[in-house]
Amino acid sequence: MSRNRYRCLITWKHRKWGPQMHRAAEEASSIRRAINQALISFFTDKNRRKERKDAHVEIAVTCQRLKRDRAR
Repeated sequence: MSRNRYRCLITWKHRKWGPQMHRAAEEASSIRRAINQALISFFTDKNRRKERKDAHVEIAVTCQRLKRDRAR
């Protein structure tokens, strides 16, 4: 099973600070698994829990597969 690299961008609107953004680089076998891993790491980060509390209301996730270097 090959693993591809994905760049996930999670955006949400904080009621006090306005639009917020979090970037995550994930390695997974499919884009669905990459989104799942990014969301799990996003919501389980204990250092940012208060800042991301409003993200439970509405979030947007954008994910794209990064191109591999074929020079290996």
